[in-house]
Amino acid sequence: MAVAKHVIAVVDRNHDGVISTKEVTAYSELLKRDLIVRVDQRRVPLKLTASNFAAPAELRTGWGIIQMQFSLVIRPLAVGPHRLSLDNRHLSNMSVYLLNAAQPRSDSVQITRQTRNKNQSAGEIEFSIE
Repeated sequence: MAVAKHVIAVVDRNHDGVISTKEVTAYSELLKRDLIVRVDQRRVPLKLTASNFAAPAELRTGWGIIQMQFSLVIRPLAVGPHRLSLDNRHLSNMSVYLLNAAQPRSDSVQITRQTRNKNQSAGEIEFSIE
């Protein structure tokens, strides 16, 4: 609720009180530019795969959610250790971050270590493929 006004101003570019498909697309591109993902020190491009925006009135209550889902396609990884790093630079003056690895879908992938900076805007997930 405390940041809704500022976030809505970034998303609703024409300030008409409605978040259009065009504005969602523009915001997703802005967010994508602010997320830097690397696998084994090689930058990997992100692709928007899903988005869900609550109406501005709901966002102002503090209960509305903006959900953006990105995926990435990487080259096949060899057996052994690997590292994924994420640097989230999006709206850093008002954001709260949380960076955690999810349970891998495959038993052949094991999360071996997770490290984060103090505010969790950047971190590394070390994993191995068996």
